Amino acid sequence: DDVHGWDFLSWDADPSDDVGHGTHVAGTIAAVANNAIGVAGVAPGVKIMPLKITNANGVAYLHNSIFALVDALLYGADISNHSYGGYFYSPDMAYVIQVADAFGHLVVAAASNEGSNNDGSPVYPASYPSANVISVAAVDSSGSLASFSNYGASSVDVAAPGVGILSTTLGGGYGTKDGTSMAAPHVAGVAALLKSAIPGLSPSTIRQALIDSAQPNPQLV
Repeated sequence: DDVHGWDFLSWDADPSDDVGHGTHVAGTIAAVANNAIGVAGVAPGVKIMPLKITNANGVAYLHNSIFALVDALLYGADISNHSYGGYFYSPDMAYVIQVADAFGHLVVAAASNEGSNNDGSPVYPASYPSANVISVAAVDSSGSLASFSNYGASSVDVAAPGVGILSTTLGGGYGTKDGTSMAAPHVAGVAALLKSAIPGLSPSTIRQALIDSAQPNPQLV
């Protein structure tokens, strides 16, 4: 009975968005194209599984994120977008991510928004070392690293647009948001397109293809 996803806070089948963050992220991935309305998602034909882990204040709980990833695996999701992060390393989450790799599941994670170096101060889930995790920084319209974006020569894999991103909002409208939370779904959408074109691709192969095909940017070196 979780046709519409699941709310891991209330533990029911109503994952309605409280603050608009997930709605904005989902629009970047999957908003309908060619309807002359609003925006088009990167992968407009993709199926979305909304799994709610944050409260009305936008606070995510680690155990909920673990439950949500397990649920995504059990119901056959190929890719999960994680537009959240924290500095606490969880062996349990690390283990579930490794299991996800065995399930053929790619984890796309925002690098976070403190303007710091993840090489020295890891942010999770973006910094879990599994081969099925791709960490995403944010760039502005000029291609420069966004002032808020975390970075890391060895811990951050790619960057995507994350400043002034127009996407879907609560109530059916459209608005802009900034953040690596907005950058990650661009990458998740491209990953979904790759997976749809070549269903047999492994998570590590998709991750490496995204890294190898990214446009080199000397401002990010």
